[in-house]
Amino acid sequence: MPTRIPIRRRFRRISLVITLLAVPAVGAQPPVTAVVSGAFTDEQAARGEKIFGGKCAECHEKKDVTNPDFRKKWNGRTARDLYELIRTTMPDDNPGSMTPDEYLDIVTYLLKVNGLPSGTTLLVADSTMLSATKLDFPPSAAPPSQR
Repeated sequence: MPTRIPIRRRFRRISLVITLLAVPAVGAQPPVTAVVSGAFTDEQAARGEKIFGGKCAECHEKKDVTNPDFRKKWNGRTARDLYELIRTTMPDDNPGSMTPDEYLDIVTYLLKVNGLPSGTTLLVADSTMLSATKLDFPPSAAPPSQR
């Protein structure tokens, strides 16, 4: 006749298994870091400015994407949130019609005009990297060099 394991010991074993199974899933998520260390380049933002001027400016003025309401709405969210919204809804008459890099360049332009510093690292259209990039806008949209 098999020996019965006391209920407390079974409960501890089950708890241990659940904990061990949960740890890798939590550890696999990328840490969210604020965009303050230059997560995009000036070249990306310049390309984004051209695209914005050519496609986005038909419906949006620069002030629409640099006002306090814009920064309040997007502050604390991720670059992926912004990228996905733009990619899936813009341009209004043909959403999703641009390349992933064009959408990404627009995002970097929006980051720059909202006061986030550029750097030497390219922001890439990788969902993990975009999800790990938290938008941390300064209260003013003035570029860092002008504050």
